[in-house]
Amino acid sequence: MQEKLAKITSADIYIEDHGILTFTVVVDYEDFGCQGIGGYSLDTWDKKRDRRVGTAYGCDMILRLLKALGVNKLSEAKGNKVWVLGEGEGFSFKPKGIRGLSVDGIKKEDALIFEDVYKAFKDET
Repeated sequence: MQEKLAKITSADIYIEDHGILTFTVVVDYEDFGCQGIGGYSLDTWDKKRDRRVGTAYGCDMILRLLKALGVNKLSEAKGNKVWVLGEGEGFSFKPKGIRGLSVDGIKKEDALIFEDVYKAFKDET
């Protein structure tokens, strides 16, 4: 997996127009353009309740995102430099995770790899 240096220009947790809870971290890369990272559904449809409900997966994703970025609130991430972990080059780069810089006190093991969180909770969703 490659690491691309980037600066966070915005970060937010919100409900999409489809009613799905998600997050997006927009980054400006050191070596090319900008990109939105995230967009994962943090909730699920509950037939019994006839509405969307929160999930342990979504809560863990948010918790691990905050830890990976070294912030207490997602709004604090704006302006921070991060490593975006992924595969590919240039505009074909596909983000697989994110973590703050070691010089900011973020440990490499605190990196958030999106697929790892999914795998940990896939049987519960």
